[in-house]
Amino acid sequence: MEPSVYATEFFGESMQHTEKKQEYAPLYEAYERGMSNIKTGDPAKAVQLIISVIKSDNSPLRLAVGSQAAYTIREAYTKRLEEYITIITVMGFIKK
Repeated sequence: MEPSVYATEFFGESMQHTEKKQEYAPLYEAYERGMSNIKTGDPAKAVQLIISVIKSDNSPLRLAVGSQAAYTIREAYTKRLEEYITIITVMGFIKK
């Protein structure tokens, strides 16, 4: 399973453990900007999906659960595929 980000307490009050130090203000702001762009999923729906896949007769080798997971996997595999194509082209297995 390739999980994504879900709407849990992790990003809520549990993040408020210490006082923020002024010298780290730019880091806090960058973190909050980045986190505000992430689309969180519903953990209950993720559980339902995972159970249905487990019970199915044709479970995938990998399961991207959530929109962020799908994008991350797509980016990683696209990069790998481009690297692989470069290697086999250089080796002469395919021609451009």
